[in-house]
Amino acid sequence: MSALIVYFSTTGNTETVAKRLAETTNFPIERLIPAEPYPDAFDEKMARWHQERDNDLRPDLSTTVDTSAYDTIYLGYPIWSNNLPAVLRTFLDTHDLNGKNIVPFCTNGGSGFGQSLDRVRQLAPDATILPGFEIYNTLIDHSASLESWLEAQKKVN
Repeated sequence: MSALIVYFSTTGNTETVAKRLAETTNFPIERLIPAEPYPDAFDEKMARWHQERDNDLRPDLSTTVDTSAYDTIYLGYPIWSNNLPAVLRTFLDTHDLNGKNIVPFCTNGGSGFGQSLDRVRQLAPDATILPGFEIYNTLIDHSASLESWLEAQKKVN
């Protein structure tokens, strides 16, 4: 199996999980970076996110990711307002993932995957969405479930 890790992170939580996954599996890793960075201040960041969500916007990315050589994409993101960040909508809209496997993983403040899996299925209807992993932000550094998931992904390689 050829796999690529693609992730979006603003606070570092999702990045921590993505990097640990890359270290465990030796899969290549790509970070999605919006062309216009999100503000650091939480209220400003959420105001922008709500505008993007409410208007179904697709922010431009400053990164280019070539998924053509991979049959599996590990897709990492934070849960914002119980849903998928707009940056991920941009990625899913602009990449041909037909026939590929998507393994979602997310960090969250208590909502689990929220509505994000439905949105991934909607935006990548011809991909196979495999069981993924979600973790509460404060558990990232000391979670037995994260360690178990990482070990299981290493065996997939």
